[in-house]
Amino acid sequence: MMILKAVKKPLEIEAMKLVPSNNVGILNWVENHGSRINILNVDGIDKYFLPTLEGEMEAKTGDFIIRGIKGEFYFCRSDIFYESYNITRRFSDE
Repeated sequence: MMILKAVKKPLEIEAMKLVPSNNVGILNWVENHGSRINILNVDGIDKYFLPTLEGEMEAKTGDFIIRGIKGEFYFCRSDIFYESYNITRRFSDE
């Protein structure tokens, strides 16, 4: 049996933090790239729902939505995002 050690290739992704003040921007960003996201407020807490290749994902305020290298969207918990990614630049499409 051969065991490999590997390092993930550095790939640039786009991401937005899920915060209520940015809901319109999040909706526009996702829809402009051919996907959709549903935001529901349950007992004063925003919950985000996104169809993915693995089925519908749910996220909460503070998590990140990521646009992957093939244009796919998925969610990532905030703590995992900061452990996995270095922010290389910030930009606005406005």
